[in-house]
Formats: sequence, structure tokens, C-alpha cells
Amino acid sequence: MHRGRSVVCSLHAHLVFTPKYRRGPFTDEILTRCEEIMRDVCADFGAELHEFNGEEDRVHLPAHYPPKIALSRLVGSLKGVSARRLRQEFPDHIRRYLWGDHFWSPRTRHIDGDILLIDGVALDYDPAVTATALRAAQAASSSA
Repeated sequence: MHRGRSVVCSLHAHLVFTPKYRRGPFTDEILTRCEEIMRDVCADFGAELHEFNGEEDRVHLPAHYPPKIALSRLVGSLKGVSARRLRQEFPDHIRRYLWGDHFWSPRTRHIDGDILLIDGVALDYDPAVTATALRAAQAASSSA
């Protein structure tokens, strides 16, 4: 919770990043390193990464961030720094799954409050949603 002279606010975001082409470049070692990088970037912005959940083809980042930081700047730094460092530290493995200069898909899934946005489609969101429910919601939005 952020407290200012005349304001109290609490900004939370649940971000879901997927790699380009939805290819699964993540191993346990890469996910562990990705979490360290994401936590460092959040700390640099004064944000707090509540938890980090990674799967073969995506990472979930529930975070709390201060109001002075634009969410788009935080997302851009998270994606840019992590992509650069992961490509530097695991070049051979990453190159097998991703090519060109891209690492993350340009579409960031953002879950905030009671709304779930997947590729611009707003759906009802239950805070107890699981990764399985996220996949089902994504499949439903892509087939619509």
C-alpha cells in the first residue's frame, strides 16, 4: 500500500508473459534465473513481485507497483531486461526455440481486479483462478 500526503492507494497487476511463437523455451534453470531478473527489475522500479509462476510456455507475475510508475514502463523493462539477459546467459538453448531479435510475444496478458484481459477481450475473473482456467479462457477468447 502506498501512502502519500493526501492519497492512499494500492495498485496490483497480474501479468502473463508468453514467449514469441508460444514456443516453450523455459527449463527449471531458466525459470529460476528469469524470476531473479524479474525481481531485480521490480526492485529497481520500487515495485514488489508477490510471486512468480512459470510454465513451459508462459510466466505469471502478480505484482504491486507504486502510482508514480506507469505500468507500461514496468512491463517494457521487465520484458526488455529479461529477454536480453536470458539470451546472453542461455544462448544455445534459447536459439533452438526462438529466433530473430524477439523473445517475448508483443501481447501481454493483464489480469487486474475483477477483469481478465486476454488479447483485448475482457472476461470475468475469479481471484482463485488456476492456470488451467486461464488456458480455458484463452482458448475461448481465441476461438471467438
